[in-house]
Amino acid sequence: MAKFTKLLPAIRRIYEADVPEAPEWLSMLLRPINSFFSNIFNILDGNVTFQDNIQSKFYDIVVNGNDPTVEITLNDTITDAIGVLLLQVIQTNGEPLASTPGIEWRQVGTTLEITKIWGLASGLDYNVRILVI
Repeated sequence: MAKFTKLLPAIRRIYEADVPEAPEWLSMLLRPINSFFSNIFNILDGNVTFQDNIQSKFYDIVVNGNDPTVEITLNDTITDAIGVLLLQVIQTNGEPLASTPGIEWRQVGTTLEITKIWGLASGLDYNVRILVI
């Protein structure tokens, strides 16, 4: 992830001592402002992952071309899946795929059911990586 540390200002906080003539209520205002500054600094410094930014979870599964159905229990990170992205499909023997794979899925309660992955050869095992968002 790109870091913008060189572009960020050296000052990360505003202290009451920086503004001695300020009214008393300034201390209450500085807390949320400094919290906001801290969050923005961390984001721009490359400390936020894709999964932090978009509510998602990676799953690595093994399927067989004869029956590529899988059930995944969703956790607290994702309760209502809006999409399943097929990121990678590799035969366990290292051979390339003969066709472009696709995925079919549905959610039943807290279970994500992968009902079909097409483009897989019968009788072969595959390592599959998906991203549930």
